[in-house]
Amino acid sequence: MDINAEDKMGRVPLYFALEKQHDSVIETLLERGAKVTSPRLLHLACNLQNENLALNVLRVFILTVLDNYKNKVDREKLREECERTIFQAINSKDDFGRTTLYHACAAGHQRLVEELLTLGAQPNTLCVLDIPSKEEGTALHRAIMNGHAACAKLLLTRGAAVAVPTSVSGNAPLHLACEQQNEQLIGLLLQHGAPHDKPLNKYGKTPFQCVRVKNVRKLMLREVIYRCLLFPPQSKLIV
Repeated sequence: MDINAEDKMGRVPLYFALEKQHDSVIETLLERGAKVTSPRLLHLACNLQNENLALNVLRVFILTVLDNYKNKVDREKLREECERTIFQAINSKDDFGRTTLYHACAAGHQRLVEELLTLGAQPNTLCVLDIPSKEEGTALHRAIMNGHAACAKLLLTRGAAVAVPTSVSGNAPLHLACEQQNEQLIGLLLQHGAPHDKPLNKYGKTPFQCVRVKNVRKLMLREVIYRCLLFPPQSKLIV
């Protein structure tokens, strides 16, 4: 039996195991030589609850790419083609308009996020946050929405835009953190330069105006004041 045999829709046994998140079946298939040949397998893997297993699938994908180019004589061209194939795969979008990095951030997989960023995952690609409304945002938006501070920090240190608004509600990452009253995420975003007084979302609110809890407001004020001591303020605090 060919463990990498495809059905009429091009799906391999590993696809079904990943889709159903059957960890033991995935492990068995990988041990017996299952190849990761398509981006959609990567998307499913990055959505697994088991981060170690997701990392294994990613590594098998890289080995599969290398194996496909093993007969190339020109080593420099081999390297370039492998890097391009990996880059295109991890930055592709699935049928729901989401990248591998988005899925990894949604799951809170810090090591996987770091690995994807090292391989060239683009942190500012717009992905579908909400399917019914077709709201789009970045992986940072999703990390904030799911409360994954470690993933958010990684994104910010690797070039994620700190104040991009979502496509429908117009919420910047700081709006979302403020709505959740999440002091850790609020502090993290402010420390990375997120403006407290812009942009205005579709309700005409600044991030600061989304804060409802008094002690969280005090935290924001403290962070803003500290930042203003380091850098001259360009705008007044809008309360």
